[in-house]
Amino acid sequence: CGWFYSYDIINSKIGLVSATLYRGGYFFGLILACILSFSLASPVEVLISPPGETPLEYEYQFTGTMGEDSWIVGFSVGIFIWLVSIVMAYLYRSEHAKRNLSFGKTMWYIVGWENVDVLRDFINGNGVGDEEWKSMKYTTAGECFALVRSATIGFWWGFFIKYWIPTVLTIALMGTMRNDRWNGYNDYPTGHLVVGLLVFLAMVFVVVIVAIFPQLMTQKADETGGRIAKQEGQDSDAVNDEERVELVSGDKAQPKPVATNVEEEPMETAENGGDNPDFHD
Repeated sequence: CGWFYSYDIINSKIGLVSATLYRGGYFFGLILACILSFSLASPVEVLISPPGETPLEYEYQFTGTMGEDSWIVGFSVGIFIWLVSIVMAYLYRSEHAKRNLSFGKTMWYIVGWENVDVLRDFINGNGVGDEEWKSMKYTTAGECFALVRSATIGFWWGFFIKYWIPTVLTIALMGTMRNDRWNGYNDYPTGHLVVGLLVFLAMVFVVVIVAIFPQLMTQKADETGGRIAKQEGQDSDAVNDEERVELVSGDKAQPKPVATNVEEEPMETAENGGDNPDFHD
């Protein structure tokens, strides 16, 4: 989501070439780092059954070659490629970016998550109101407010969406694939595990396709439902505001008395000479 959703915002700021260089460099570095980290820890068959127990059970543990230190090589190479991709994206930024964006703004559009903040604006705008959120966004007080309020999400949310989740899931996915390659489920033959393998590969394929083309998951309610609900809410607020103004100013129309055909008879008092004897001397 963070690498493809509304990325036209980033493309319009720094150019398609710059944005593509950074995205491609980041994922190339991540995948190469995983390959190096996992491949430099080669599998070693280890006896895991207790002494004297039969049959003997073995499993592959990844302690060969560099063993547990293999991550250092992968991490270093991944960070180096990531930094190179940042430099390349900056050098190949668009002419618009060179003329109109400062260094800080350019770096934000390269490595930041301005496109993910589109979702945050929608959520926080519904939580506290669009105008109020716009005045609070990217301010210390506003972001602290977003941290403690249940109806808003903070600045760091975009970091998790764009960097943390894809990186952790990629590492976990490749690590699981390596382990399943050497340690089959319950030692079943590979031919018996083909069905499960195909389901797993189909899941990976769907995740990758949806990540690259998130618009495939768009529903009609996503296109019109949000705008209609928001407009209805604004209309309701406007009506409520008008009623409050009328109540405060006293201009609200008063209900008219109900007309009846029965004529009211005057009350008999001592002054008008009623028939009640108590009113006479």
